Amino acid sequence: MSTDLKHLIDGQWHEGLGDPVQSVNPAYPAEVVADGIAADLSQVDEAINAASRATSVWARKPIRERANILTRAAVILEERSEALGAELTREEGKTRTEGVSEVRRAAAILRHAATMADRATGQQFDTPRPGERVLVVR
Repeated sequence: MSTDLKHLIDGQWHEGLGDPVQSVNPAYPAEVVADGIAADLSQVDEAINAASRATSVWARKPIRERANILTRAAVILEERSEALGAELTREEGKTRTEGVSEVRRAAAILRHAATMADRATGQQFDTPRPGERVLVVR
């Protein structure tokens, strides 16, 4: 079964405007995993600009909201780890165990990043008074 390649640019799916591209299973080269049309330079520029704008929007979200989004993404990866791992097996020639482990590791990384919202930020400084410290938070 082959997947038609599309490009997600600024929240919308687009057909590519570049050259044809095809991905085959490295273990079974006769098996086409995906095919479609590559993005052209204008689409790449559009995607980079959209990602830049999205970064600004993401940075303005409260840290707890960002953590919740990352946690939800981790849950989705965990729930779909078998299917996504199988897809990695087809696409990259990994063993099924490697593919599933890679997806689960990605979920763990997202969970770790989400926990950063619960960690203290800033710096602590000693003061001349015994037992007193100053915490500076930005």
